[in-house]
Amino acid sequence: MDETTQQHAPVTGYVPGGFDMFHQGHLNILRAARERCDRLVVGVTSDEALIRMKGRAPVIPLKERCDLVSSLRFVDAVVVDLDQDKRLAWRLQPFDVLFKGDDWKG
Repeated sequence: MDETTQQHAPVTGYVPGGFDMFHQGHLNILRAARERCDRLVVGVTSDEALIRMKGRAPVIPLKERCDLVSSLRFVDAVVVDLDQDKRLAWRLQPFDVLFKGDDWKG
């Protein structure tokens, strides 16, 4: 089989995030991730996990954040992300590639 007829296994990408007050940066990371995988799963962080990580509750409730993200045509699935440990997310929804924005640096 040559390179033009060789098929690859579908790649599932995973993007975790709070997606509170959805903005252009959120859209950019999701679009960039989708360009690099065949199936895109987005983990929207639970209210409780956001409080643990950021010390404050989100402005937009979890259900609304999930609805907003799932309405994007290039998002294949939305799950609730429960913890910073992405091994837990992987066990609940296996993925091949983890995408993360650079907003967590520093």
